Amino acid sequence: MTFNCMVQEGLISQAMRAELSKRLTDISRDVFGGIDEDVEVGWIEVPAGSGYTGGKPSTSSLALATVPDGTSQKDRCQALSAICDAWTEVTGCSINEIVATAVDAGLMAKAL
Repeated sequence: MTFNCMVQEGLISQAMRAELSKRLTDISRDVFGGIDEDVEVGWIEVPAGSGYTGGKPSTSSLALATVPDGTSQKDRCQALSAICDAWTEVTGCSINEIVATAVDAGLMAKAL
């Protein structure tokens, strides 16, 4: 399982990233099974001034989870809810500042 996390420059510290990586790995294991070593978490930092929401510098983050093909709606919702909960707990952001998505691996492979 892979997570690609896009964050605004300077808003998510290295310590927060480490904790989020741990929690995302836990979510993957708890919802989809498998072992921790099979989970990859990548970080993309958007340079200051390059992301805007409502005409103001953005404070939002995106967590894109690539999930197994055929993931049930129940498992997808469980994972997305857990991602949002972890993100708001670790970063202190509001629920409106985290966008979580779960795309099937096969669809993601076509996009790349």
